[in-house]
Amino acid sequence: MHSWKKKLVVSQLALACTLAITSQANATTNDISGTTYNTFHHYNDATYADDVYYDGYVGWNNYATDSYYNGDIYPVINNARVNGVISTYYLDDGVTTNTNANSLTIKNSTIHGMITSACLEGTDCVNRDTGYVYDRLALTVDNSTIDDNYEHYTYNGTYTDGTADTHVVDVYGMGTAITLDQEVDLSIVNNSHVAGITLTQGYEWEDIDDNTVSTGVNSSEVFNNTINVVDSTVTSGSLSDEGTSGWFGNTNNASDYSGSYTADDIAIAAIAHPYADNAMQTTVNLSNSTLMGDVVFSSNFDENFFPNGADSYRDTDADLDTNGWDGTDRMDVTLNNGSKWVGAAMSVHMTDTGTDADGDGVFEYTVDTNGDGILDATSPDGVYDSYAVGTEATATLIDIAANSLWPLSTVGVDNIYT
Repeated sequence: MHSWKKKLVVSQLALACTLAITSQANATTNDISGTTYNTFHHYNDATYADDVYYDGYVGWNNYATDSYYNGDIYPVINNARVNGVISTYYLDDGVTTNTNANSLTIKNSTIHGMITSACLEGTDCVNRDTGYVYDRLALTVDNSTIDDNYEHYTYNGTYTDGTADTHVVDVYGMGTAITLDQEVDLSIVNNSHVAGITLTQGYEWEDIDDNTVSTGVNSSEVFNNTINVVDSTVTSGSLSDEGTSGWFGNTNNASDYSGSYTADDIAIAAIAHPYADNAMQTTVNLSNSTLMGDVVFSSNFDENFFPNGADSYRDTDADLDTNGWDGTDRMDVTLNNGSKWVGAAMSVHMTDTGTDADGDGVFEYTVDTNGDGILDATSPDGVYDSYAVGTEATATLIDIAANSLWPLSTVGVDNIYT
């Protein structure tokens, strides 16, 4: 694997504080169906030091048989309410004897918060086999709601001496209701409501990126996602702190839509990784369903894609006689059976706008533009930190199907209006 996974800041997937993990003492107790379950807890006793502990990893209950980790929550949740963040990070660890299905089912339940594939323990993420990342996730949301409205875990208590014991964990910026960096087959059915879907490209199958030798190989793998929505609703999520700047009816709130260009209006986002060697392709199908929010597709083309072609190893003439290496990132959205969509379709690409060496969000001056010996401008640092309109190689929306709803609102070679 490249080190690219550590270079890109797509969204804030790290918590402000380090969370410790508490595993279930008895594997048979991790079925939370029929209960109300909280994924964050505060402990301060003889067993646990004073801190906030995270108990939201889903996992099968056959630890020591073919799993590294049991998980806190059995991955079949029925008739439950979960407050907080559910993580699939340890769901299927890729052990060679593993017979577990890499699946999570939410049925007749309310998730007051979100589902993520991220680790919530900062740098202390262990015990996951590297083969795990190539296992597709099957995620089913059936007659359930995932509201993306859990903003913080806050504990306000006192120590024995009467002084304040306060802990706050912010999670509002982690993503939308479903935020995954692994391949997924996502099914949302039976009057379900999901407040935002964010899919990123979290791993790759590397090319042998030297097409001047016979061993040079372009990986044919594709990072595929499918989203099927039937008799259900997908709305925008929220990346803003609703506790300080939002309320129901305010556009910062999950499921609210302002109709302006803002991250809080995004209902579905597919974000291809600029440093990945493989195409990311996402297919979305809606049937008798409602999509309320913007659809965003981000592509910089793959790492070993050559827009102008490349010289083949089969000759020595240095002519550009191949049509580039990698496949094409794409996103297809289809609405059937009376489905409705209120929102915009946007194509963007990531940009490296400056140097932020200390990670505080403020660019440092690194360039002397006028030769006076004083640094007065910033320069790219190899980290994608922002977005710009259009894909990196083209801003043209190529294929507009017949009977589409936007005859005068698409960017294209035959359209002079936008």
